[in-house]
Amino acid sequence: VMLDRHLDRLRRGARALDIDAPDDDTLRLIAEHLDAAELPDGRSFAVKLMVSSANVIVTHRPNPYADWAQDRGLRLGWCRAWRNECSPLTAHKTLNQGDNILESRSARRLGFDSAVYLNTRGDICETTNANLFFVRDGRLYTPDGDAGWLPGTVRAGLCERYEAEQGTFRQDSLDSWMGLRHQRLMGVRPVVELGDAGDGIGPVTRAIQREYRRLELGIL
Repeated sequence: VMLDRHLDRLRRGARALDIDAPDDDTLRLIAEHLDAAELPDGRSFAVKLMVSSANVIVTHRPNPYADWAQDRGLRLGWCRAWRNECSPLTAHKTLNQGDNILESRSARRLGFDSAVYLNTRGDICETTNANLFFVRDGRLYTPDGDAGWLPGTVRAGLCERYEAEQGTFRQDSLDSWMGLRHQRLMGVRPVVELGDAGDGIGPVTRAIQREYRRLELGIL
């Protein structure tokens, strides 16, 4: 799903790190890997494409969210670390995932599914492995580009399709908002608890989930 967006983001990251950007042969490498792997039909897998100055590597693994119920609501805590919105690496998907791994482990130990970063200004940014949207009065809102998040492929699609309004959001301004969290493997998931704030799954979130599911199945 959204392979073109993934490859565009990969090329931007490679250029930013002064690495030769993958060319059209990248699609051939992915196809050859999948053919050799002989993956069973009907199961969801994650394909990872890694690029360095010396190598292009393709791997795969089962989708860890494949067995999650579509209506599973997520409980999110708050990260102890801060997201550095000034870092040139923040906007690129790299293997530098130390903060995300440690914060994810800490959140799970506390009974949460994941946790949300604030940036150095105290603005809401993203979770340890996904972008965030908020719903209010039937409209979608999401942190703007100055917050310091990884440009998610699903995020870009939702912003375009639903004309999401981008802005600055703080911890103390969430009382009247409902949240949803997304990334490619997880899809679109409702947030039913964020720190001390909680809410149910609203009709806008359910409608977006249904539409994204149709996209995954190739109906859209």
